[in-house]
Amino acid sequence: MTKIAHFSDLHLKLPSLPFSKALSKRLLGFLSWHWRRRQIHDHGVLPVFLQDLSTQPIDHMIITGDLINISLEEEYINAHRWLENTGSPDKISIIPGNHDCYVPVLWEKSLGLWSRYMTNDYDQNQMAVKSFDDFPYLRIKNNIAIIGVSSARPMPLSSAAGIIGTNQLTKLAHLLDYLKAKNLFKIILIHHPPFTLKGHERKQLQDISAFIETINPYGVHMIVHGHTHRSGLTKINTDQGYIPVVGVPSISSYPVKNKPHARYHIYTIIQKSQKWFVDVEVRGYNKVTNLFNQEGRFTLAIP
Repeated sequence: MTKIAHFSDLHLKLPSLPFSKALSKRLLGFLSWHWRRRQIHDHGVLPVFLQDLSTQPIDHMIITGDLINISLEEEYINAHRWLENTGSPDKISIIPGNHDCYVPVLWEKSLGLWSRYMTNDYDQNQMAVKSFDDFPYLRIKNNIAIIGVSSARPMPLSSAAGIIGTNQLTKLAHLLDYLKAKNLFKIILIHHPPFTLKGHERKQLQDISAFIETINPYGVHMIVHGHTHRSGLTKINTDQGYIPVVGVPSISSYPVKNKPHARYHIYTIIQKSQKWFVDVEVRGYNKVTNLFNQEGRFTLAIP
């Protein structure tokens, strides 16, 4: 039995924007933060979440992207500090979101600061992800294979879409083939959900069909994502049976203007008689009590 906490879309507080960085897409994101996002993500929900998380008996944490907002160097440093204060690298696995790759940046001054949370156990190669081209990665925790796929890359001004890319999909197929004969629960982390976002096409994953075609021959057991800032449960049908796809809202979200409040999931993964079961506990923020409480519970039986 393994317990994993899943949360996403932290959108940590945005520092000031240097004038030298303002002549780019960053200016749009900076204005969006002050006009809209600050009212949602800057109400002190994160410390309440961390207090609740500290009381839960979990084995590992997974974060499905958007730790920051507009890819400022100071943001990457602040997020690294937040990660260090939250847990050791062997206890947290992360992937980037579109806001973590908002504009083109140097790896060493951006995601490279977080590389210890993206180490790779693939084929016994204990190496950290070293560049934007090194995804996907594999981390094995107990009987769980955590597969980190990156859909994040700089996009045009009006786009928040994601792309995995042919190179990464080829690597993903090799990785899944490597895992095929191993008795491990295989969970894929991706920021953009692998389904159509009707009415929000500018925000969706652009190579959904190629991703599904890549994983189709293999026994992936679960896919988790962020990005939508909403709870979600759907499925992908493959030759190996259906794959549940589970999303969570922003973990820093304060319920204003009809926005969903912060939630996170605790997945208890159990194998019984060669079949996998996932108990999903949903914990959400209550602005009246300023606490996180259990809001629901359900079980997924994996084919």
